[in-house]
Amino acid sequence: MDAPLMYEVLLYLNVYYFGVFAGSEMLIVFAKFNGPLPTPHIELDGAVVAGILISELIKLLMFNRLRDLDRKCLSDFLAQFLTALSLLGLVYIFVLQHPVLKIEYIVCTIMFLLLITEFTYGFLQFVPCCKKKQYAE
Repeated sequence: MDAPLMYEVLLYLNVYYFGVFAGSEMLIVFAKFNGPLPTPHIELDGAVVAGILISELIKLLMFNRLRDLDRKCLSDFLAQFLTALSLLGLVYIFVLQHPVLKIEYIVCTIMFLLLITEFTYGFLQFVPCCKKKQYAE
């Protein structure tokens, strides 16, 4: 199993899904803020969504930038930390936020599955048995 390759492929997929996730979450928060449905903690919900979007944006921008500067370990650790923050925000949306729209469940579930597999393969990069072997020529 090539954990670093799978991790980079998942980050590549995340780049494309992030646009869909960010656009839909911003529209959902706007609809909740202006809609007739009572949302008692809309400010906190909006702050959590903003935190998820900012952490994912920083992760996607800094991962490639640090990887190009040959700081592989730092880029992997930063990406893992920001992925964990995004996962915690999504858990807040699933467990504590009220009400959660059906479309929000769908969009957040897809993002959650992508992030949990990304986090798993990111963790496997640090496990010695899954490290990529370097062969001398």
